[in-house]
Amino acid sequence: MTVQECATGKTEKLQFDRVVWACGDNGIPKVPGSLKSVFTDFPGRAIHSSDTANLESDFGGKRVLLIGSGYSAEDLALQACKLNVEKVYICHRSERGEGTATKYWPGNKVQVMPLRVPIRAEGKTIHFAATKPDFEYEFVAANKDVVESIHDIDTVVFCTGYRTNKDPEYDLLELPDGWKMPANTFTERLGDVEPAKHLWYYADMTQPEIYQGLLIDNPKMMYLLTFDSFLPLLSCDVTAWMLMRYCTGALSIPSREEMRRLIK
Repeated sequence: MTVQECATGKTEKLQFDRVVWACGDNGIPKVPGSLKSVFTDFPGRAIHSSDTANLESDFGGKRVLLIGSGYSAEDLALQACKLNVEKVYICHRSERGEGTATKYWPGNKVQVMPLRVPIRAEGKTIHFAATKPDFEYEFVAANKDVVESIHDIDTVVFCTGYRTNKDPEYDLLELPDGWKMPANTFTERLGDVEPAKHLWYYADMTQPEIYQGLLIDNPKMMYLLTFDSFLPLLSCDVTAWMLMRYCTGALSIPSREEMRRLIK
């Protein structure tokens, strides 16, 4: 395999017995512009959830606001508690957060604020409005009325996810005119399906040539994929252990014919 050192551009050829592709497809931090503008003059730290190099100084003894309720917020709230945070607030736009639905947080240091979106920062005081219930995927306020405020916030973390590496601006893929789907495992049952104008990049996908992360034609090439989009962290963890077992020989690899049969 030819590999390249990113800093210098130097290439060299190396040999490996197994290769695991674990680079993911969501690597560009995403912060909605409507949120960025709220914290333009915020005197504290405002960072994305991927900026975790200085968590001890960002969280230790501090009052922290996490914006978003997914797995990043859950993970960082727990990290903050371990780092002796003074208080953590988690605001999110939906009624029930994905990763922050629990009421049981260590040391009673976490307060969850559902259906809230920040609309104004005055010094270290953050003011919130109620969210529109029909805008679950946008940080949109129902109006500009302040319904809640929190004070003395030192660090704000945008737990607002990532954009795909494939397209930094959109989660939808636009199809060219005349595009047709190649024959696949569903063709004989469904025939030619007229595609929508756009495809949602995060839709569940079937990879007909990959079985449980193994490239069927060359099982020594492996992919750490998330098979269940509703539980991505659990899926990654399970898949990583499974691929480790394949690599060490603790789990036998089915024949190519058996892998294709199981996929169908």
